[in-house]
Amino acid sequence: MMLRTVFQSKWVTAIGIFALVLLGTIVVRRLDPLRDAQLEVRQVQEKISEAQQLRETIKKKQEYAYSTSYLERQARLKLNYKKPGEEVVYVYRQDSQESPQPIAKPRSNLREWLDYLWGSE
Repeated sequence: MMLRTVFQSKWVTAIGIFALVLLGTIVVRRLDPLRDAQLEVRQVQEKISEAQQLRETIKKKQEYAYSTSYLERQARLKLNYKKPGEEVVYVYRQDSQESPQPIAKPRSNLREWLDYLWGSE
């Protein structure tokens, strides 16, 4: 009986409410750092993923650089290598078939002003 009266007292109720408010305040204050930490973890995971993709790309390029087809191509391009019995043909591209246009003589500053003022362009 005595225990029941203790739990029904105003002081125990006030202490209980105070404890709940205190715990609630602590939890709310911890939410912002928790969100910040979760955001930072997400950003680090994204960087790790990007680094892994870059690593895979570099690994593929490295494998290609050590392949015989790449080495043969580079030897042909840079060292003019050719296999026995092959004939090398060079193809040159021309940018245009037109003759070069003469460069226009620049007008003097005085001529530019006169043309501007009289509107004769």
